[in-house]
Amino acid sequence: MFSNSGRISDKGELVKFIRTLVTGEVVIPPAPAGFKQFILIPTSSGIDSTAVAIVMALLYPAIPVVYVFTDTGNEVTGTKEALDKLEAFTARKIIRMTPKRSLVERALDQGSFIPSQRARWCTQQFKALPFKRFVQGLRELHGDKTEFISLVGVRADEPTRTGIEWSAADAIKTVFPLQQLGLGKTEVNQIVNAVLGLPTYYAHKSRSGCEICIYSRRSEIIAMSQVSPGTFELAAKSEQLPKEYQDKLRERPQSVSAATGISRNWLRYPVPSVLDGSPSQPWETGVPTMRRNQDTLDLFSAGNQTYFVAVEHHFGVLGVTHQKLVNYSSSLAGLKKSLKFHSLHRQQTGLIWGESTAADVRDSMRLSIYAVELTDADRRIPQKPKGVFTWQNDGRSLDEIQKTTYLLEQSLLVAGLQQDALSTDVTIAETATQALQRISVDFGQVLHGSMYDTPALNELLSDIDIEDAPVMCNACAR
Repeated sequence: MFSNSGRISDKGELVKFIRTLVTGEVVIPPAPAGFKQFILIPTSSGIDSTAVAIVMALLYPAIPVVYVFTDTGNEVTGTKEALDKLEAFTARKIIRMTPKRSLVERALDQGSFIPSQRARWCTQQFKALPFKRFVQGLRELHGDKTEFISLVGVRADEPTRTGIEWSAADAIKTVFPLQQLGLGKTEVNQIVNAVLGLPTYYAHKSRSGCEICIYSRRSEIIAMSQVSPGTFELAAKSEQLPKEYQDKLRERPQSVSAATGISRNWLRYPVPSVLDGSPSQPWETGVPTMRRNQDTLDLFSAGNQTYFVAVEHHFGVLGVTHQKLVNYSSSLAGLKKSLKFHSLHRQQTGLIWGESTAADVRDSMRLSIYAVELTDADRRIPQKPKGVFTWQNDGRSLDEIQKTTYLLEQSLLVAGLQQDALSTDVTIAETATQALQRISVDFGQVLHGSMYDTPALNELLSDIDIEDAPVMCNACAR
Protein backbone atom coordinates (compact mmCIF):
# COMPACT_ATOMS: atom_id res chain seq x y z
CA MET A 1 0.00 0.00 0.00
CA PHE A 2 3.02 2.30 -0.11
CA SER A 3 5.28 3.85 -2.69
CA ASN A 4 8.94 2.83 -2.64
CA SER A 5 10.54 5.90 -4.18
CA GLY A 6 12.99 7.71 -1.91
CA ARG A 7 12.90 5.24 1.00
CA ILE A 8 15.73 5.40 3.56
CA SER A 9 16.21 2.20 5.53
CA ASP A 10 18.91 3.23 8.04
CA LYS A 11 17.45 4.99 11.10
CA GLY A 12 20.60 7.00 11.68
CA GLU A 13 20.38 8.39 8.15
CA LEU A 14 16.70 9.09 8.69
CA VAL A 15 17.47 11.19 11.75
CA LYS A 16 20.08 13.16 9.80
CA PHE A 17 17.64 13.67 6.94
CA ILE A 18 14.84 14.93 9.19
CA ARG A 19 17.23 17.24 11.04
CA THR A 20 17.99 18.96 7.72
CA LEU A 21 14.28 19.82 7.38
CA VAL A 22 13.34 21.02 10.87
CA THR A 23 13.89 24.57 12.11
CA GLY A 24 12.88 24.17 15.75
CA GLU A 25 12.34 21.72 18.62
CA VAL A 26 9.28 20.07 20.12
CA VAL A 27 8.47 21.56 23.52
CA ILE A 28 6.07 19.66 25.75
CA PRO A 29 4.98 21.51 28.90
CA PRO A 30 6.07 19.68 32.08
CA ALA A 31 3.41 18.08 34.24
CA PRO A 32 2.43 19.87 37.47
CA ALA A 33 4.17 18.60 40.58
CA GLY A 34 2.79 15.24 41.67
CA PHE A 35 0.92 14.65 38.40
CA LYS A 36 1.39 11.71 36.02
CA GLN A 37 1.58 12.85 32.41
CA PHE A 38 0.31 10.89 29.40
CA ILE A 39 1.46 11.97 25.95
CA LEU A 40 -0.96 10.80 23.29
CA ILE A 41 -0.68 10.89 19.50
CA PRO A 42 -4.06 10.60 17.74
CA THR A 43 -3.18 8.96 14.43
CA SER A 44 -5.45 8.62 11.42
CA SER A 45 -2.99 6.89 9.02
CA GLY A 46 -2.85 10.20 7.18
CA ILE A 47 0.41 11.89 6.26
CA ASP A 48 0.34 14.59 8.96
CA SER A 49 -0.41 12.42 12.01
CA THR A 50 2.00 9.78 10.70
CA ALA A 51 4.70 12.44 10.44
CA VAL A 52 4.14 13.37 14.10
CA ALA A 53 4.56 9.73 15.12
CA ILE A 54 7.72 9.40 13.03
CA VAL A 55 9.48 12.55 14.24
CA MET A 56 8.69 11.73 17.87
CA ALA A 57 10.01 8.18 17.46
CA LEU A 58 13.19 9.26 15.68
CA LEU A 59 14.04 12.64 17.22
CA TYR A 60 12.63 12.13 20.72
CA PRO A 61 12.76 8.36 21.39
CA ALA A 62 13.07 8.88 25.18
CA ILE A 63 9.65 10.57 25.38
CA PRO A 64 6.99 7.92 26.09
CA VAL A 65 4.05 8.33 23.73
CA VAL A 66 0.84 6.39 23.20
CA TYR A 67 -0.63 6.04 19.72
CA VAL A 68 -4.43 6.12 19.51
CA PHE A 69 -6.63 5.46 16.46
CA THR A 70 -10.39 6.05 16.53
CA ASP A 71 -12.12 4.18 13.72
CA THR A 72 -15.36 5.32 12.05
CA GLY A 73 -15.92 1.89 10.53
CA ASN A 74 -15.80 3.48 7.07
CA GLU A 75 -12.15 4.52 6.90
CA VAL A 76 -10.59 4.93 3.48
CA THR A 77 -9.29 1.67 1.99
CA GLY A 78 -5.64 1.27 2.96
CA THR A 79 -5.96 2.73 6.46
CA LYS A 80 -5.26 -0.56 8.26
CA GLU A 81 -2.19 -1.26 6.14
CA ALA A 82 -0.86 2.24 6.83
CA LEU A 83 -1.35 1.82 10.60
CA ASP A 84 0.27 -1.63 10.54
CA LYS A 85 3.28 -0.16 8.75
CA LEU A 86 3.63 2.64 11.31
CA GLU A 87 3.25 0.19 14.18
CA ALA A 88 6.00 -2.03 12.78
CA PHE A 89 8.38 0.90 12.28
CA THR A 90 7.92 2.43 15.73
CA ALA A 91 7.64 -0.95 17.52
CA ARG A 92 4.83 0.59 19.57
CA LYS A 93 1.30 -0.74 19.65
CA ILE A 94 -1.41 1.51 18.27
CA ILE A 95 -4.51 1.41 20.44
CA ARG A 96 -7.39 1.01 17.99
CA MET A 97 -10.96 1.82 19.00
CA THR A 98 -13.57 0.40 16.63
CA PRO A 99 -17.30 1.21 16.89
CA LYS A 100 -19.97 -1.48 16.98
CA ARG A 101 -21.81 0.33 14.21
CA SER A 102 -20.03 2.24 11.44
CA LEU A 103 -20.64 5.86 10.53
CA VAL A 104 -22.90 5.01 7.59
CA GLU A 105 -24.74 2.33 9.60
CA ARG A 106 -25.30 4.86 12.38
CA ALA A 107 -26.74 7.29 9.84
CA LEU A 108 -29.15 4.56 8.71
CA ASP A 109 -30.04 3.76 12.33
CA GLN A 110 -30.94 7.41 12.85
CA GLY A 111 -33.39 7.54 9.96
CA SER A 112 -30.71 8.48 7.42
CA PHE A 113 -29.65 11.49 9.47
CA ILE A 114 -26.57 12.19 7.36
CA PRO A 115 -23.91 14.52 8.81
CA SER A 116 -23.69 18.02 7.40
CA GLN A 117 -21.49 21.05 7.92
CA ARG A 118 -24.16 22.41 10.27
CA ALA A 119 -24.63 19.11 12.12
CA ARG A 120 -21.21 17.46 11.99
CA TRP A 121 -22.05 14.79 14.56
CA CYS A 122 -19.68 12.31 12.89
CA THR A 123 -16.54 14.03 14.22
CA GLN A 124 -17.95 14.25 17.72
CA GLN A 125 -19.27 10.68 17.93
CA PHE A 126 -16.51 8.83 16.09
CA LYS A 127 -13.37 10.86 16.80
CA ALA A 128 -13.69 13.18 19.79
CA LEU A 129 -15.93 11.08 22.05
CA PRO A 130 -13.97 7.79 21.81
CA PHE A 131 -10.71 9.67 22.44
CA LYS A 132 -12.28 11.44 25.42
CA ARG A 133 -13.52 8.12 26.83
CA PHE A 134 -10.04 6.67 26.48
CA VAL A 135 -8.65 9.60 28.48
CA GLN A 136 -11.35 9.17 31.11
CA GLY A 137 -10.45 5.48 31.41
CA LEU A 138 -6.83 6.36 32.07
CA ARG A 139 -7.88 8.94 34.64
CA GLU A 140 -10.07 6.41 36.45
CA LEU A 141 -7.17 3.96 36.46
CA HIS A 142 -4.46 6.38 37.61
CA GLY A 143 -6.43 8.91 39.65
CA ASP A 144 -7.26 12.57 39.26
CA LYS A 145 -3.63 13.69 39.36
CA THR A 146 -3.15 12.93 35.69
CA GLU A 147 -2.45 15.27 32.80
CA PHE A 148 -2.94 14.53 29.10
CA ILE A 149 -1.01 16.03 26.19
CA SER A 150 -2.34 15.45 22.68
CA LEU A 151 0.25 15.77 19.91
CA VAL A 152 -1.74 16.81 16.85
CA GLY A 153 -0.60 16.83 13.21
CA VAL A 154 -1.27 20.46 12.31
CA ARG A 155 1.51 21.75 10.06
CA ALA A 156 3.49 25.00 10.07
CA ASP A 157 1.68 26.09 6.90
CA GLU A 158 -1.73 25.75 8.61
CA PRO A 159 -1.61 28.68 11.06
CA THR A 160 -5.39 28.91 11.51
CA ARG A 161 -6.16 25.21 12.03
CA THR A 162 -6.67 24.08 15.61
CA GLY A 163 -7.64 20.40 15.54
CA ILE A 164 -10.33 19.17 17.91
CA GLU A 165 -10.91 21.74 20.63
CA TRP A 166 -11.24 20.44 24.20
CA SER A 167 -13.00 22.09 27.11
CA ALA A 168 -11.22 22.92 30.36
CA ALA A 169 -13.08 20.04 32.02
CA ASP A 170 -11.51 17.57 29.59
CA ALA A 171 -8.04 18.51 30.89
CA ILE A 172 -6.43 17.72 27.53
CA LYS A 173 -3.68 20.05 26.35
CA THR A 174 -2.85 20.22 22.66
CA VAL A 175 0.67 20.55 21.24
CA PHE A 176 1.50 20.90 17.54
CA PRO A 177 4.92 19.29 16.94
CA LEU A 178 4.96 19.93 13.19
CA GLN A 179 4.39 23.65 13.76
CA GLN A 180 7.09 23.77 16.43
CA LEU A 181 9.50 22.03 14.08
CA GLY A 182 8.61 24.35 11.19
CA LEU A 183 7.45 21.51 8.95
CA GLY A 184 5.07 22.31 6.09
CA LYS A 185 3.36 20.10 3.53
CA THR A 186 6.42 19.50 1.37
CA GLU A 187 8.67 18.52 4.29
CA VAL A 188 6.01 16.34 5.93
CA ASN A 189 5.48 14.42 2.68
CA GLN A 190 9.23 13.95 2.29
CA ILE A 191 9.56 12.55 5.81
CA VAL A 192 6.71 10.06 5.52
CA ASN A 193 7.83 8.99 2.07
CA ALA A 194 11.41 8.43 3.24
CA VAL A 195 10.28 6.26 6.18
CA LEU A 196 7.17 4.39 5.03
CA GLY A 197 6.15 5.69 1.65
CA LEU A 198 2.95 7.68 1.15
CA PRO A 199 -0.31 5.75 1.60
CA THR A 200 -1.55 5.03 -1.91
CA TYR A 201 -5.11 6.11 -1.13
CA TYR A 202 -3.82 9.64 -1.72
CA ALA A 203 -3.91 8.68 -5.40
CA HIS A 204 -7.69 9.13 -5.34
CA LYS A 205 -8.40 10.98 -2.09
CA SER A 206 -7.05 14.26 -0.75
CA ARG A 207 -7.21 13.36 2.96
CA SER A 208 -7.30 10.50 5.40
CA GLY A 209 -10.40 9.56 7.36
CA CYS A 210 -13.78 8.39 6.12
CA GLU A 211 -14.17 6.93 2.66
CA ILE A 212 -17.43 8.88 2.42
CA CYS A 213 -17.40 12.36 3.93
CA ILE A 214 -19.47 15.53 3.78
CA TYR A 215 -16.28 17.30 2.70
CA SER A 216 -15.59 14.89 -0.18
CA ARG A 217 -15.08 16.60 -3.48
CA ARG A 218 -17.08 15.29 -6.41
CA SER A 219 -13.86 13.93 -7.92
CA GLU A 220 -13.40 11.86 -4.75
CA ILE A 221 -16.98 10.57 -4.97
CA ILE A 222 -16.37 9.49 -8.56
CA ALA A 223 -13.16 7.71 -7.52
CA MET A 224 -14.82 6.07 -4.50
CA SER A 225 -17.52 4.53 -6.69
CA GLN A 226 -14.73 2.73 -8.56
CA VAL A 227 -12.26 1.98 -5.75
CA SER A 228 -14.71 1.10 -2.94
CA PRO A 229 -18.03 0.11 -4.54
CA GLY A 230 -19.25 -1.55 -1.33
CA THR A 231 -18.90 1.62 0.73
CA PHE A 232 -20.37 3.65 -2.12
CA GLU A 233 -23.44 1.41 -2.25
CA LEU A 234 -23.98 1.59 1.51
CA ALA A 235 -23.57 5.36 1.52
CA ALA A 236 -25.97 5.70 -1.42
CA LYS A 237 -28.49 3.55 0.47
CA SER A 238 -28.31 5.89 3.46
CA GLU A 239 -29.62 8.74 1.30
CA GLN A 240 -32.95 6.87 1.07
CA LEU A 241 -34.09 8.11 -2.31
CA PRO A 242 -37.69 7.49 -3.42
CA LYS A 243 -37.74 4.14 -5.23
CA GLU A 244 -39.04 5.41 -8.56
CA TYR A 245 -36.39 8.15 -8.62
CA GLN A 246 -33.60 5.80 -7.63
CA ASP A 247 -34.67 3.17 -10.19
CA LYS A 248 -34.46 5.79 -12.92
CA LEU A 249 -30.95 6.79 -11.80
CA ARG A 250 -29.82 3.18 -11.78
CA GLU A 251 -30.96 2.50 -15.32
CA ARG A 252 -27.94 2.10 -17.58
CA PRO A 253 -28.02 2.17 -21.38
CA GLN A 254 -25.80 -0.54 -22.87
CA SER A 255 -22.15 0.49 -22.51
CA VAL A 256 -19.88 1.15 -25.46
CA SER A 257 -17.74 -1.82 -24.43
CA ALA A 258 -20.73 -4.20 -24.35
CA ALA A 259 -22.12 -2.90 -27.65
CA THR A 260 -18.81 -3.15 -29.53
CA GLY A 261 -17.38 -6.24 -27.85
CA ILE A 262 -14.18 -4.28 -27.18
CA SER A 263 -12.75 -4.51 -23.68
CA ARG A 264 -12.92 -1.24 -21.75
CA ASN A 265 -9.12 -1.34 -21.43
CA TRP A 266 -8.85 -1.02 -25.21
CA LEU A 267 -11.20 1.93 -25.49
CA ARG A 268 -10.05 5.50 -24.99
CA TYR A 269 -11.33 9.03 -24.55
CA PRO A 270 -10.64 11.55 -27.31
CA VAL A 271 -7.39 13.48 -27.18
CA PRO A 272 -6.81 17.06 -28.36
CA SER A 273 -4.58 16.78 -31.41
CA VAL A 274 -1.96 19.11 -29.91
CA LEU A 275 -1.37 16.55 -27.17
CA ASP A 276 -0.06 13.61 -29.21
CA GLY A 277 -0.76 14.28 -32.86
CA SER A 278 -4.10 12.45 -32.94
CA PRO A 279 -6.43 13.34 -35.85
CA SER A 280 -7.90 16.80 -35.29
CA GLN A 281 -11.62 17.03 -34.62
CA PRO A 282 -14.30 19.68 -35.35
CA TRP A 283 -14.77 20.19 -31.60
CA GLU A 284 -11.22 21.55 -31.30
CA THR A 285 -12.06 24.78 -33.12
CA GLY A 286 -13.81 27.84 -31.77
CA VAL A 287 -14.97 28.24 -28.19
CA PRO A 288 -17.11 25.98 -25.97
CA THR A 289 -20.75 26.07 -27.10
CA MET A 290 -23.67 25.23 -24.88
CA ARG A 291 -26.16 24.17 -27.54
CA ARG A 292 -26.13 22.02 -30.62
CA ASN A 293 -26.80 24.10 -33.74
CA GLN A 294 -27.99 27.11 -31.73
CA ASP A 295 -26.37 30.33 -30.59
CA THR A 296 -28.06 30.89 -27.22
CA LEU A 297 -25.85 30.10 -24.26
CA ASP A 298 -27.98 28.14 -21.81
CA LEU A 299 -27.62 24.66 -20.36
CA PHE A 300 -30.69 23.05 -21.89
CA SER A 301 -31.61 22.07 -25.43
CA ALA A 302 -34.65 19.87 -26.10
CA GLY A 303 -34.09 17.91 -22.91
CA ASN A 304 -30.33 17.73 -23.39
CA GLN A 305 -27.85 19.11 -20.87
CA THR A 306 -24.28 20.27 -21.28
CA TYR A 307 -21.55 19.38 -18.80
CA PHE A 308 -17.87 20.26 -18.66
CA VAL A 309 -15.68 17.23 -18.08
CA ALA A 310 -12.02 17.00 -17.01
CA VAL A 311 -9.86 14.13 -18.19
CA GLU A 312 -6.36 13.30 -16.96
CA HIS A 313 -3.93 11.88 -19.54
CA HIS A 314 -0.72 10.04 -18.58
CA PHE A 315 2.22 9.48 -20.86
CA GLY A 316 4.66 6.69 -21.62
CA VAL A 317 7.19 5.99 -24.34
CA LEU A 318 4.45 5.32 -26.89
CA GLY A 319 2.28 8.32 -25.99
CA VAL A 320 -0.88 8.40 -23.90
CA THR A 321 -0.95 5.22 -21.80
CA HIS A 322 -3.71 5.91 -19.29
CA GLN A 323 -6.70 8.21 -19.01
CA LYS A 324 -8.95 9.06 -16.08
CA LEU A 325 -12.21 10.98 -15.92
CA VAL A 326 -11.42 13.32 -13.04
CA ASN A 327 -14.53 15.41 -12.54
CA TYR A 328 -17.46 17.15 -14.18
CA SER A 329 -19.48 20.30 -13.59
CA SER A 330 -22.40 22.15 -15.15
CA SER A 331 -20.19 25.26 -15.33
CA LEU A 332 -16.77 25.77 -16.84
CA ALA A 333 -15.74 28.07 -13.99
CA GLY A 334 -16.75 25.46 -11.42
CA LEU A 335 -14.76 22.74 -13.16
CA LYS A 336 -11.65 24.91 -13.48
CA LYS A 337 -11.85 25.76 -9.79
CA SER A 338 -12.01 22.06 -8.89
CA LEU A 339 -9.00 21.40 -11.13
CA LYS A 340 -6.94 23.83 -9.06
CA PHE A 341 -7.47 21.61 -6.01
CA HIS A 342 -6.83 18.49 -8.09
CA SER A 343 -3.60 19.92 -9.52
CA LEU A 344 -2.36 21.05 -6.10
CA HIS A 345 -2.99 17.62 -4.59
CA ARG A 346 -1.37 15.78 -7.52
CA GLN A 347 1.74 17.95 -7.44
CA GLN A 348 2.09 17.62 -3.66
CA THR A 349 1.74 13.82 -3.70
CA GLY A 350 3.69 13.00 -6.85
CA LEU A 351 6.00 10.80 -4.76
CA ILE A 352 3.31 8.10 -4.90
CA TRP A 353 4.01 7.73 -8.61
CA GLY A 354 7.76 8.12 -8.23
CA GLU A 355 7.67 11.74 -9.37
CA SER A 356 10.06 13.63 -7.11
CA THR A 357 9.05 17.20 -8.01
CA ALA A 358 5.92 19.13 -8.91
CA ALA A 359 7.48 19.80 -12.32
CA ASP A 360 7.75 16.05 -12.89
CA VAL A 361 4.02 15.71 -12.22
CA ARG A 362 3.18 18.40 -14.75
CA ASP A 363 5.43 16.71 -17.34
CA SER A 364 3.86 13.27 -16.93
CA MET A 365 0.23 14.36 -16.66
CA ARG A 366 -1.92 16.53 -18.89
CA LEU A 367 -5.46 17.68 -18.26
CA SER A 368 -8.07 18.41 -20.91
CA ILE A 369 -11.58 19.83 -20.65
CA TYR A 370 -14.51 18.77 -22.83
CA ALA A 371 -17.96 20.30 -23.20
CA VAL A 372 -20.27 17.31 -23.56
CA GLU A 373 -23.96 17.57 -24.34
CA LEU A 374 -25.84 14.56 -22.95
CA THR A 375 -28.81 13.47 -25.02
CA ASP A 376 -32.19 13.30 -23.28
CA ALA A 377 -30.53 14.13 -19.95
CA ASP A 378 -33.69 15.57 -18.42
CA ARG A 379 -35.32 12.14 -18.59
CA ARG A 380 -32.25 10.04 -17.87
CA ILE A 381 -31.17 12.18 -14.89
CA PRO A 382 -34.35 13.57 -13.31
CA GLN A 383 -34.30 16.29 -10.68
CA LYS A 384 -34.00 15.22 -7.05
CA PRO A 385 -37.31 15.29 -5.13
CA LYS A 386 -37.58 17.70 -2.22
CA GLY A 387 -36.88 16.49 1.29
CA VAL A 388 -34.05 14.11 0.36
CA PHE A 389 -30.77 14.60 2.22
CA THR A 390 -27.46 13.70 0.58
CA TRP A 391 -23.77 13.44 1.43
CA GLN A 392 -22.94 16.24 -1.01
CA ASN A 393 -23.56 19.82 0.08
CA ASP A 394 -24.91 20.74 -3.38
CA GLY A 395 -27.75 18.25 -2.88
CA ARG A 396 -26.64 15.85 -5.64
CA SER A 397 -27.26 12.24 -4.70
CA LEU A 398 -24.52 9.65 -5.04
CA ASP A 399 -26.63 7.71 -7.55
CA GLU A 400 -27.05 10.86 -9.65
CA ILE A 401 -23.29 11.48 -9.65
CA GLN A 402 -22.61 7.89 -10.65
CA LYS A 403 -25.24 7.92 -13.44
CA THR A 404 -24.02 11.27 -14.82
CA THR A 405 -20.42 10.06 -14.78
CA TYR A 406 -21.42 6.89 -16.62
CA LEU A 407 -23.23 8.77 -19.39
CA LEU A 408 -20.39 11.28 -19.77
CA GLU A 409 -17.82 8.50 -19.96
CA GLN A 410 -19.76 6.62 -22.65
CA SER A 411 -20.09 9.85 -24.64
CA LEU A 412 -16.34 10.37 -24.47
CA LEU A 413 -15.62 6.76 -25.45
CA VAL A 414 -17.78 7.19 -28.55
CA ALA A 415 -15.85 10.38 -29.37
CA GLY A 416 -12.63 8.43 -28.92
CA LEU A 417 -13.79 5.87 -31.50
CA GLN A 418 -14.81 8.67 -33.86
CA GLN A 419 -11.30 10.10 -33.61
CA ASP A 420 -9.73 6.66 -34.14
CA ALA A 421 -11.88 6.20 -37.26
CA LEU A 422 -9.85 9.03 -38.83
CA SER A 423 -6.50 7.47 -37.94
CA THR A 424 -3.86 7.03 -40.64
CA ASP A 425 -3.37 3.52 -39.26
CA VAL A 426 -5.74 1.51 -41.46
CA THR A 427 -6.29 -1.24 -38.87
CA ILE A 428 -7.19 1.23 -36.11
CA ALA A 429 -9.48 3.19 -38.44
CA GLU A 430 -11.34 0.08 -39.67
CA THR A 431 -11.76 -1.34 -36.16
CA ALA A 432 -13.15 1.97 -34.88
CA THR A 433 -15.50 2.39 -37.85
CA GLN A 434 -16.91 -1.11 -37.40
CA ALA A 435 -17.29 -0.52 -33.66
CA LEU A 436 -19.23 2.71 -34.21
CA GLN A 437 -21.70 0.85 -36.43
CA ARG A 438 -22.57 -1.47 -33.51
CA ILE A 439 -23.49 1.37 -31.13
CA SER A 440 -27.22 2.09 -31.17
CA VAL A 441 -27.44 4.38 -28.11
CA ASP A 442 -27.11 8.15 -28.51
CA PHE A 443 -25.30 9.10 -25.32
CA GLY A 444 -24.37 12.60 -26.39
CA GLN A 445 -21.69 14.46 -28.25
CA VAL A 446 -18.54 16.45 -27.59
CA LEU A 447 -19.12 20.10 -28.44
CA HIS A 448 -15.67 21.36 -27.60
CA GLY A 449 -12.38 20.06 -26.23
CA SER A 450 -9.09 21.69 -25.36
CA MET A 451 -6.10 21.40 -23.05
CA TYR A 452 -6.14 22.81 -19.53
CA ASP A 453 -3.06 24.79 -18.58
CA THR A 454 -2.12 23.27 -15.23
CA PRO A 455 -0.85 26.00 -12.86
CA ALA A 456 2.56 25.59 -11.25
CA LEU A 457 2.74 24.62 -7.58
CA ASN A 458 3.81 28.09 -6.42
CA GLU A 459 0.78 29.62 -8.17
CA LEU A 460 -1.61 27.17 -6.55
CA LEU A 461 -0.22 27.67 -3.05
CA SER A 462 -1.22 31.33 -3.18
CA ASP A 463 -4.45 30.94 -5.14
CA ILE A 464 -7.39 32.64 -3.43
CA ASP A 465 -9.82 29.92 -4.60
CA ILE A 466 -7.87 27.41 -2.54
CA GLU A 467 -7.33 29.72 0.42
CA ASP A 468 -11.07 30.43 0.68
CA ALA A 469 -12.14 26.78 0.44
CA PRO A 470 -14.13 25.23 3.32
CA VAL A 471 -11.91 23.79 6.06
CA MET A 472 -11.87 20.02 6.15
CA CYS A 473 -12.83 17.97 9.18
CA ASN A 474 -10.44 18.79 12.02
CA ALA A 475 -9.91 15.09 12.78
CA CYS A 476 -8.49 14.34 9.33
CA ALA A 477 -5.16 15.01 7.65
CA ARG A 478 -4.19 16.15 4.17
